Amino acid sequence: MLHQPEKIDLLQDLQQTETWDAVVQAFVIIDSQENLLNYYAAYQALIKEKERLVKKKKDMLKKFVKEINTWSHMRFVQPKNNRRSTQGYFTAKYTQLKALMPNNQICRTILNKMKKEDTWANHMSKSEVALSRGGRICNTRTNF
Repeated sequence: MLHQPEKIDLLQDLQQTETWDAVVQAFVIIDSQENLLNYYAAYQALIKEKERLVKKKKDMLKKFVKEINTWSHMRFVQPKNNRRSTQGYFTAKYTQLKALMPNNQICRTILNKMKKEDTWANHMSKSEVALSRGGRICNTRTNF
């Protein structure tokens, strides 16, 4: 005769060892732990996505500013080597660019980067920059 495995009544075993409340609590804890892991994974994915978007934003700004400066160098005459001419160039450039943009707006970040990267704007000689800052060649109080 074959040996039959003993049948276990899970319900009876459960009733003898644990209460239903404890079992439900265990399942709630397991479910909560799974939720924690899922939320953490989603959070990490968002952090990586944000880093990717920040890099993409910087790259796009760089390309956009380069294109603006290429366009302005074809559109306008190079300013003379003085502050007034350079300021006139920037004013004309800004006005024309603003007219091209949706809602006639250009954000401050683009303007600052545009000025910084424009080779025509940064061509003023060092002596003129020093003079405009009030720098002196010699000390007039010293007698030689």
